[in-house]
Amino acid sequence: MAVWRGYIPQLPHEKPEPNQTSIGLIVGLTGLQIEFDENPNAIVRLTEAEATLAARYAMDELNGFPAWIESLATAHPAAVKQVLCDCVEAEWEFPADRKDTHEVLANLAWRGGALTYLMQDKVISLLTAADPQNYAILRFVLSLLIRQPNPPLVSLGELAAQRTPAAGDPAVRVLWLSLWMQIDGESAVKFLRSFLEISSDPDDIFVRLCSALSGEDVERGPFIASPSYLQPACLLRFIPLVYAHVRTSEDLDHSGGAYSPTARDHAERFRSALLEQFAKSELLEATDRLRELADEPAMSQVRDWILNLLDQRLRREADFLPWTPTDLRNFAQHHEVDPKSDNELFAIAQKRIRELKCDVEESDNSLRDELPRDGKEIHLRRWLARKLNERANNRYNVPQEPEIDLQQRPDLRFLRPGLPPVSVEVKLADLGWSIADLIERLENQLVGQYLRDHQSRYGIYVIGTIGRQQHWKHPQTGQLLAFAEVIGLLSERALELVQQNPRIGNLAVIGIDFCEPKRS
Repeated sequence: MAVWRGYIPQLPHEKPEPNQTSIGLIVGLTGLQIEFDENPNAIVRLTEAEATLAARYAMDELNGFPAWIESLATAHPAAVKQVLCDCVEAEWEFPADRKDTHEVLANLAWRGGALTYLMQDKVISLLTAADPQNYAILRFVLSLLIRQPNPPLVSLGELAAQRTPAAGDPAVRVLWLSLWMQIDGESAVKFLRSFLEISSDPDDIFVRLCSALSGEDVERGPFIASPSYLQPACLLRFIPLVYAHVRTSEDLDHSGGAYSPTARDHAERFRSALLEQFAKSELLEATDRLRELADEPAMSQVRDWILNLLDQRLRREADFLPWTPTDLRNFAQHHEVDPKSDNELFAIAQKRIRELKCDVEESDNSLRDELPRDGKEIHLRRWLARKLNERANNRYNVPQEPEIDLQQRPDLRFLRPGLPPVSVEVKLADLGWSIADLIERLENQLVGQYLRDHQSRYGIYVIGTIGRQQHWKHPQTGQLLAFAEVIGLLSERALELVQQNPRIGNLAVIGIDFCEPKRS
């Protein structure tokens, strides 16, 4: 198929109308897909000029980047990098009032993969020189840098410390400040304390900042899994500031019915979750820091709550049981002991399911054929319960159907006498479930119903696929995501739910791919 070589597509920023699509572009992208599907080695044999042309086509794919773009970047990194640089440099100059910004940088932020690593030096170079004019472009840039496996946190932290005080636009200042809080919370809080003294509207800054850190805003900024500001020493200084400027006496009243959440609503929920996050910290110093926080004058309105959290924490520490000789023998033989808390039961449950995932996806004697190719969720649920019970080793029990009422209880539960259960929701993603559906089941069913109604603080969301669906459409961007990317998106949402909801101990999202591995 040589049809794609006869047309030179315009890059997204070169088009007179952003949504314009030409017949030549459609035919060319189709030709490339057919050629690379029929002969994967064709990518390696492309000339640099042809690789550049193919990269230009890739920038115009409607749903993110085409599947072959990373192979093209591996075989012809210079050509792909040059085209990406042209696009990034052009989008960097988008005016501040431009609304249509979901182009190449947006794709890199959501689904950059290896391309992000290819562009990292270029993006950091541009960012070091100056911020882009457009707020959305800055948000995409920071997000794509943070989402890498090894993000340049030191460089970004230094830039955040420079750009936060220099920013004139309040939205840009808060974006940089929220990143700084996640990378170096103590330095950011120290700046906040001094900046608030000269700010004309310190309450507005805190509402914006707390909304950004909550992760609830539609236009979410860069998000780090273990943010620096959650360290006890930082929370001791940060929480009083939050309560001083997001005052409980001014909380919004939504008792009248439905409403659309605002930044203030996000900030209120974030404020409430902070104390619980503090109390749940696994660091030993958190106990002493909580005592100090209870004595802070700014926290007098919630002092009783803090003392209650401190009391619960002390009880948990006192209830910790030392290992018995039997525990030592069990650990030496099986690398685990009988669970003595729901947290330990959750850890064993995760371990068992991840072992099954490995045995399905990576074992030479794979278990993938045990699930029918036309299987339904009930088959996955029964298979999972059977395998988990086979490997229980007397540490838990997973009730079989019809022992549980699936209308009222989780799909599966890990049970241990004397301990709250660990709830498990099971879904086959390729049975017509959209990403929005899967997120809804995570939020409303696993968290909203099962973890509330069954005294359970820990939940596991198991998502399977048997290959009947290859891609799922992102609910906001419309990009097509592979199964692994769907699991990543759900994992991010689970982490946000844990941070927002102090009642949740922890959540895990585990994907099990029953498809035959692709032959290279």
